[in-house]
Amino acid sequence: MIVGKVYRCTNRLCNCEVVVLKASQSGGCLNPRCCCGSEMKKPYVAPLVRELSGPEADRLRLLFNGE
Repeated sequence: MIVGKVYRCTNRLCNCEVVVLKASQSGGCLNPRCCCGSEMKKPYVAPLVRELSGPEADRLRLLFNGE
C-alpha cells in the first residue's frame, strides 16, 4: 500500500475509511480488510476529460488518422 492512499469499506452500513500512513512491507496485491470483515477498496475517481488543441491535437490526429 502507498502512503496517502485512501481505502473505503465496501459495506454500506459500515462506511469505514482508512488513510495509509506507513507503506506496507509485503508486496501482496490483496485489498485490505475492514474491522467488520468486508473488503476495502480505493474510492472511484471519474477521469478528467479535456479537449486538446494546438500541437497536441495535431500529433494525435496524425497518430490515429494516419494523415
